[in-house]
Amino acid sequence: MTGRHVLVVEDEPIVAEDISQSLEEAGFKVVGIAYCSEEALALLREETVDIAVLDITLNRPMEGIELAHQIKEEYNIPFIFLTALSDQSTLEAVKETLAMGYLVKPFKPADLFIALEMALSHFLRLRKEEKTFPDREIFNRDLLEPISKREWEVLLRLMDGDGNKEIADHLFVSVNTVKTHLSKLYMKLGVDSRSQALAHVNKLLRE
Repeated sequence: MTGRHVLVVEDEPIVAEDISQSLEEAGFKVVGIAYCSEEALALLREETVDIAVLDITLNRPMEGIELAHQIKEEYNIPFIFLTALSDQSTLEAVKETLAMGYLVKPFKPADLFIALEMALSHFLRLRKEEKTFPDREIFNRDLLEPISKREWEVLLRLMDGDGNKEIADHLFVSVNTVKTHLSKLYMKLGVDSRSQALAHVNKLLRE
């Protein structure tokens, strides 16, 4: 599905398959499963990846941390960590990567979906703060039907992580009006949900 391409990097096959299946059932597109850094980098070169899910301990301790630094430098896509480790030294190493999320195993699928959505939202917010986010006119060049000024305002609030009520309060409109704008926005982006919209925007920014 557009803008929902996930790379899963996990060296335990059963765990990797469970994660992949859960993501597919939730509407994500898993572009591949990598069991080590080399496989992950090969998939990143060959596939469109919007966000990566990384285990910290792959074939050797902290390999996932090294991979994260390389992804940050060469691909500039968001990533989250899944790990059984929660000690302070690991946490400090994770902070250095500027990861968008951190889940400790075992975790619920719903926690993973929320983490991915928040990661995409935070990443886009950073892009805006870095002034790499285009204006509406430039953004509309990639769309068959242009986004209106009000829909653009809703999209910007969406990327800031606001819920429907927060968007309504900020724009001084009703929640139902926000829902109407979101429905039109999703249609123009070719997506069906908030997380798909966030991922799709990130994809357009990288092209």
